[in-house]
Amino acid sequence: MKTLAKWSINDYHQMVAAGILDNRQVELLAGETSSKRHRKLHAAIYAVAKIPEYWVLDLTAQQLRVFRNPVEDNYETETIYQSGLLKLLAFPEIAVSISKLVS
Repeated sequence: MKTLAKWSINDYHQMVAAGILDNRQVELLAGETSSKRHRKLHAAIYAVAKIPEYWVLDLTAQQLRVFRNPVEDNYETETIYQSGLLKLLAFPEIAVSISKLVS
């Protein structure tokens, strides 16, 4: 997984049809995904797999947590965003509006 994002099922199918997700691993999660236990478990799995960037969208707190720089079974950096634009490591030409994700 490279990122977590708020997409509709239709958006997802359009991205697949357009080839945007070709050769990319995408994990779709449902339910409470921002819990501390979930973050620690998945961060360890993704860091070991050397996934360079891991996003957790917390709609309750209206924030995006971005984990980068995997080292062994953890990430060196965690940055919390509530606004602004963020460029994806996997798609550096794309800037994502944080406020659109969390609202």
